[in-house]
Amino acid sequence: MASTVDRMNRRTFLTGIAAIASASPDDPHFPRYHFRPPKNWMNDPNGLIYWNGEYHMFYQYNPNAAYWGDMHWGHAVSTDLMHWKPLPLALYPDKPYDKDGVFSGCAVVHDGVPTLVYTGTNPERQCVATTSNNLREFHKIDQNPVISAPPMEVTGFRDPCLWKEGDEWLMALGGGFPDVGGAVLLYSSKDLVSWRYLHPLCQGKNSKTGHNWECPNFFPLGDRHVLLVSAEPFQKVLYFIGRYENRRFTPESEGVFDAGGSLYAPQTFLDKDGRRTLIGWLTEPRSKEESVKAGWSGVQSLPRVLTLRKDRTLGVEPHPNVRTVREPWSKRGAQVEFEATTAKADLYLGSEVLPIEYAGGSLTVANRSAPMKLAAGEPLRLNVFVDHSVVEIFANGRVAMALRVYPAKTGPVRLDAPGAKVTAYQVPNTVEYD
Repeated sequence: MASTVDRMNRRTFLTGIAAIASASPDDPHFPRYHFRPPKNWMNDPNGLIYWNGEYHMFYQYNPNAAYWGDMHWGHAVSTDLMHWKPLPLALYPDKPYDKDGVFSGCAVVHDGVPTLVYTGTNPERQCVATTSNNLREFHKIDQNPVISAPPMEVTGFRDPCLWKEGDEWLMALGGGFPDVGGAVLLYSSKDLVSWRYLHPLCQGKNSKTGHNWECPNFFPLGDRHVLLVSAEPFQKVLYFIGRYENRRFTPESEGVFDAGGSLYAPQTFLDKDGRRTLIGWLTEPRSKEESVKAGWSGVQSLPRVLTLRKDRTLGVEPHPNVRTVREPWSKRGAQVEFEATTAKADLYLGSEVLPIEYAGGSLTVANRSAPMKLAAGEPLRLNVFVDHSVVEIFANGRVAMALRVYPAKTGPVRLDAPGAKVTAYQVPNTVEYD
């Protein structure tokens, strides 16, 4: 049975949105066009799906505090990936198999029914919930947990990612092998209930790619497949590009996805036009005490489109819908989008300055660098988004870097690039809180 607190959370979540809506304008660091719930802790995006004309974003959420714990699935809906409306909580820890937290997972459509597949704790085990009423009601199936334990000793056993091959579902689970390294375990099923362990889809090495891989995303892109993992203890998102044959993945190239130091636990899905779209959790550099004082922690990135470039590297750009909300620049503010063609610029954020420079085959932003090779004569094209404490920088469809910045003193936001034309746009509030 759900506790009284859980039932109250579900009934009063939207009331809480209204209560904080009047206070959030006083917080100069609270984002306005990046999605986050109005208060408390949020982390991984979960269950991203386009269904019946709506985009659904579920996410890890603590409804009771601005720090990690008591994991529920929050829920928001959008028609364009930019204008989000928070909905009541979707899943909460009310069963013996998930009483210590409803951890991350995905959403798929099975036999015409949208279905959530997630990790229940503790211990970690895999569970299924079906939906009705156009993804507004949720029911955990009686057969849970559908996978009750890992097939061997592992460092983790969570965050299912599903796709279909013929009449079979495949599930990638994040984890690792002790003293070896991070790994993704592969399972198969025809009904989402009875699962059979196959073998590791892919595995790495402790020293190079971490001891545990969280939040795997595995998908085809062009003539290759891509694996994204969030690697512990590095707290970085790694990508691998390679070949998928006989249900085994062989990487041919690899790298760090987003070197800004903030993005973690991303999830991808296909948008309504079939574009491979990614949203990731942007973590906080603030302490637990600072987050508790502010009353909130965590935000989701802007949606990004992934492509496989001709040189078989991973391309990344803002989703086209991001640019549909921008407005002509008419005043100074902290919700801005800049465009500039320049190899060097300074981003002023009140009392903080972020230097941006391309040199020696790398893009460097405030001492964080990402490898990026421009062709001879190719200019650096920057697209910079500022949303109070969130900064996202895109360059030439090849690099994206997300950072969190909390200026001690707020003030005008501007991008200075000597000798270059800088175009600025305003970005309005896009998240409903009432």
